[in-house]
Amino acid sequence: MMHTGYVGSKEARSFLAIVFSASIALTLPQDLALSAGRAGWLSMVIALLVALLACALFSRIAELAPGNSVIAMAGQWWGSAGRWIVGVMLWGYFVLITALVTRAFVEAVIGTILPRTPAHVVMFLFMAVTVYIAYYGIETLSRLSQLVAVVLLVGFLLLLVADLGWMDHRYLYPVLGPGLGTVVAAGVAKSSYFSELVLLGLMFPSIRVVRDSGRIARGAVWIAGVLMILMVLGYTLSFPPPSGADNPFPFYQLARLVYLGRFMQRMEAIFDVLWVLSAVIYIAAGLWAATQSLAQAGDLPVYRPLVFATAALVYGVASLPADYVQTADLTNRYLRTWGWVMLLGLPAVLWVGAVISRRRREG
Repeated sequence: MMHTGYVGSKEARSFLAIVFSASIALTLPQDLALSAGRAGWLSMVIALLVALLACALFSRIAELAPGNSVIAMAGQWWGSAGRWIVGVMLWGYFVLITALVTRAFVEAVIGTILPRTPAHVVMFLFMAVTVYIAYYGIETLSRLSQLVAVVLLVGFLLLLVADLGWMDHRYLYPVLGPGLGTVVAAGVAKSSYFSELVLLGLMFPSIRVVRDSGRIARGAVWIAGVLMILMVLGYTLSFPPPSGADNPFPFYQLARLVYLGRFMQRMEAIFDVLWVLSAVIYIAAGLWAATQSLAQAGDLPVYRPLVFATAALVYGVASLPADYVQTADLTNRYLRTWGWVMLLGLPAVLWVGAVISRRRREG
């Protein structure tokens, strides 16, 4: 297996937490407002619980084949065909979701900061920076994430505190919104916002202490999950459901509410930095994961030659949607509604495969 470098527990936890919480700066608050109305934050609580279940599954399969990625595990138990199927499936997933998230970030930047800049120019700048980071691998990504994580966490929390004066608790009623059944169903579906947990399966060979995998996953899910719940709750308290469901850039709208006096206005420019930081980490993570998946599927000794081709493919796919509305619709309707199948299905299938393989050897 190719050597991909090693990362510590804190770096890996910061990396995964940023990848999960990148959706806060995009459509997460609006998506929850559309799916569960005033109870969107409760749906995120359920999504967090589902993600913790997925953490337990990934922790279990990490112990079954220490030091192997999920693709290597598939090859070990099902041969080269299994390795190819799992590898190509993960490659396609990461190419698609990275492309859509890239386009969403680009449209957000154009719609709020650089309205006269062509989309392809902004996209090229994003790709140029993230290709460089992805090329140098998971060590660079994780260490950069540890530096950025504190800035993002403090920034998100400061935004909520600054908007406290605009929040109205009456916007939360009725607490269950459209009903308990709808809230639970939305929570299970929106656990797809944690579907990038499959990144952990590619990182298994890079984690110094294998038994820490479960702790890393749970820590990242808890940090990102609590932050997501707070952001959705703050958004619901600031914007009643009719207007909350219509804001194309909910994070930007929250930032525009910040008012610290007549000499401290237009503070949203500061929070735009959070957008860019989370976008760079997320896109670089997606490129790294896609190239790793394809390289491991083909049992290649190195992954770096694939980074540039994958980036070109992501750029092309990201250019396909007509506009931000179509991009958000594709993301929310499909990837952020059915991504839980990947989140729970992949580790469950691998775990069952490991059990069957072990019984055959023992028999």
